[in-house]
Amino acid sequence: MKDYLDKIKLSFEKLDLHPLEEMINLITQSIEERTRIFLAGNGGSAATASHFATDLNKSQDTYGNFGRAISLCDNVSMITAIANDDEFQNIFATQLNNLASSMDVLILISASGNSENLIRALAVSRNLGMKTVGLLGFDGGKLLKQVDIAIHTTTDKGDYGPAEDAHSIVCHYVTGRVRKNLQKTDIRN
Repeated sequence: MKDYLDKIKLSFEKLDLHPLEEMINLITQSIEERTRIFLAGNGGSAATASHFATDLNKSQDTYGNFGRAISLCDNVSMITAIANDDEFQNIFATQLNNLASSMDVLILISASGNSENLIRALAVSRNLGMKTVGLLGFDGGKLLKQVDIAIHTTTDKGDYGPAEDAHSIVCHYVTGRVRKNLQKTDIRN
């Protein structure tokens, strides 16, 4: 157990806090401005995207406006229709094309940072003019240099457990900070 926890601890010792603050500010702004936050990931990262969306949706500003987060991983009927009728690599890109606008945010969660369906979603978000965040593990992969804000919890390549656990911790931390920001902000005064 100690070895496993040490791996997670090491990933946080290497974490650059500046992009983390940028992510917190971007999400806070999105909730205040009533824009949408789209999330996507595969496997365990899909579960993290769904969990993070739920937590963000329970965050509210001083006016009682809740977050508007949507996990692109949650509509199984849509995902399987796109995968069957088009191709699996477009399961997130097609949804973004149909739902997103330039004011929205895309958060990609990936241990490897190399999933083709996430790379295609990023391309669509770029075309739409969205802000993008990558919550990445391993060496960050292709997404590391392509997203606007990269939260990179460095882990050994192929070591999914510590990468996914670190991402879950980041999501809980970010949600807590966003909620505090929203409680402090009252533009009526």
